[in-house]
Order: sequence, then structure tokens, then C-alpha cells
Amino acid sequence: AMEASVLLDGSPRRWQELLGRAKAGDLSGAVCLRSVVWRICLGLLPPQVGADGWSKDYSTARQRYAALRSQLIPDFSKTSGDPLAANTEGSDGEGGGVWKHYYDAADLRAEIHRDLERLFVDGCDDAYFQRPDLQALMLTVLYVWSTVNPSPSYR
Repeated sequence: AMEASVLLDGSPRRWQELLGRAKAGDLSGAVCLRSVVWRICLGLLPPQVGADGWSKDYSTARQRYAALRSQLIPDFSKTSGDPLAANTEGSDGEGGGVWKHYYDAADLRAEIHRDLERLFVDGCDDAYFQRPDLQALMLTVLYVWSTVNPSPSYR
């Protein structure tokens, strides 16, 4: 088995090897690489740069995600709209619109949550994915992704 630093050096040949191993489910012994492979496959990290150049790209991607998250899941303690007036737009441009979006997305969030309650991954402790903090994190990530990518969405 190759060391992670060798596989993540930015070489296209080595990236193809890593991707092939990931597709074959052969990242055993290199659990730390799974999150990196996911980030590369999702376009969060460019494989051609290699591990040394990812710090800036990773920081930029996290900032983009934080902005999307705050746009799609606003802080309701700072929203002046009436939650019962979900079909109206508040005078501040948010109000009912924010609450309407919240209620409209309730079915999607509920569907994701149901799937997360049934999530068990081979090779992982069964209790790991049942942790409420981890499920809340995954729910948020999947909800944001589904909202930003309406074509495949979650369903």
C-alpha cells in the first residue's frame, strides 16, 4: 500500500490510482483518505494541485459553504418576519419569505432525517452515525447540497 503523501502529490497518474482504489472500495488502511477523496470528487479540492496547495482551496470552499448555509438556513432569532405569515413577504425583504422557504423545505429535511436514522455503514461502529450531533451536521450538509443542486436534489 502506498503512503497517503505519495498518493496525494498532485500527479494525475497517482490521482487516477487513488480514485480507482476508492471506487473499488479499497481505501482500507487509509481511512484518512476517504474524506480527501470525497472532497476531490465533489470539486472542493483540485486533484492536480496536490496536498500542499489545498489549504487555500479548502478555506475558500468552507467560506462558500458557510455563505450558502446562512442564506439557506437563516438565523431565525434575527428574522423579523411572522412565522405564521409564511405566504407574505416581510417589509425587510425577509419575513414571511424566510419562513415560507423554511416550511416549504420541511418535507425535504424530514426525508433526509429519516434516511439518516437508518444509516449504518459497513466497517464503522453502528453508534457512530446515530450520534445526534453528527446526524444534525449531515442533515445540514445534505439539505444545503440538495437545495443548491435541485436537478438531482436528494429525492
